[in-house]
Amino acid sequence: MKKSILLLLTIITMFVSSAVAQEGRVKYYGEVFVAGDASWANMVYNSEKVANHNVLIYGTSLHTIHGVKIGDKFSLGLGVGIDILLGMDEESDADFGGLLIPLYLDFKYWIPTKGKVTPFIMAEGGGSFLIYPYTIAPLYGVGVGFKVSKFTMSLGYMRDGFNIREFIDDNDNLKFYEHKLQLRIGVSF
Repeated sequence: MKKSILLLLTIITMFVSSAVAQEGRVKYYGEVFVAGDASWANMVYNSEKVANHNVLIYGTSLHTIHGVKIGDKFSLGLGVGIDILLGMDEESDADFGGLLIPLYLDFKYWIPTKGKVTPFIMAEGGGSFLIYPYTIAPLYGVGVGFKVSKFTMSLGYMRDGFNIREFIDDNDNLKFYEHKLQLRIGVSF
């Protein structure tokens, strides 16, 4: 895990330092958005699937991204947020909820246009943290969106979740992976 974080920081440093070399073309980029999720999940308990796309989850998220915009075409930032999950297993009618803290790199490719609408393609990768019991799971996603003045809107696929070892006792392991279609509405600055 430490090697992955060190590699990620090295890549960010190289990207930002090469961008700074293009003086005058690099500026701060920030974004705050709320998101609504419609998703399904896979749950694996002790290496045995207990649910396969049968757990319906609804959620809401509040995220912020801070980074740099290089010229008119690229932006790279660090995102952090809070994801609130509410779900129900169709087979057992069990309700559950959760709170995840995602921490990720956000990359956007802005498609230059002559109009007021600027479309973009985005990719994100990082980790999704569960506070108690402490755990981290991979987070990644892709999507498309647009910006009009300071208003942004995007639609994308995200995958996150948690992996809890020693869930009930030393031999138990619960993995929960959420696949979500996420609609984001926000402002950029």
